[in-house]
Amino acid sequence: MERCDNCNLKIGDSLFSKDNKILSPESLIILNNFLDEKLNKKSFCQVCLNPSEAYFSESLLEKHNEYLKEFKSSYNTLNKEVLELNNTFIVAKSNQYDLFKTQFKIYSNTPVKFTLLEYVESFIIVDSGMWSTSSDNLDAMWGAVHDSIATIGVESENKLSKGFADSKYLLKKAAFIIGGNCVVDIKHSFSELAGNGKILIHCQGTAAIDNNYDSPDFSETTRFFKNCQKELEVKLKPLSDLLKSKSMDKLKITLESLDFI
Repeated sequence: MERCDNCNLKIGDSLFSKDNKILSPESLIILNNFLDEKLNKKSFCQVCLNPSEAYFSESLLEKHNEYLKEFKSSYNTLNKEVLELNNTFIVAKSNQYDLFKTQFKIYSNTPVKFTLLEYVESFIIVDSGMWSTSSDNLDAMWGAVHDSIATIGVESENKLSKGFADSKYLLKKAAFIIGGNCVVDIKHSFSELAGNGKILIHCQGTAAIDNNYDSPDFSETTRFFKNCQKELEVKLKPLSDLLKSKSMDKLKITLESLDFI
């Protein structure tokens, strides 16, 4: 009696179970063309193509899923390298800021004839050592400082001043990374966190370019990282194409179109 080349089950009528049919020659060609050569067989039956009936090790869907895992792993590894490359690119641009910072300016308004880029913001948490207060804005924060100044002294004020300076530094750096040489319309707020003396300092503004001054030049850095990115994309594309064209959903659709005899 004929047996399935994939799972070795008998083909035809059975006294103790329902009939097991085999793929038609035309459908066999379609399925083998879809599958990797390692999974190609001379025949497939209804049982091994049905995940609810096949043994786990003989199910074609499970075999195909195992085949895809290797490519998914390689794809995820390369994708991680792309993300790490993007982060490294940002760090490389950020490292150039210290050579540029003396001419970087911030404005509370928006001067005319500036080229606006995009919104930027920064966050700093400072352990002020202050008593617990409810402070959701600048006035309340300064009220907390002045209420406790006699007990705590100037240490809290110094910490907050440094924290505010650090938040402005990060804000300017964020604007620099996207190509700005200044930040306009700058605003800031202070909020106490959970009454534990920690203060959240939030700075925001719009990165801009003052054409009267030099702008950051990342051309060399960008060229290097673009080349690295292209090399990764060349490796990623065939994996991406394969995972799309040979996905489990595509296999299921293919199986639904097959005929048995």
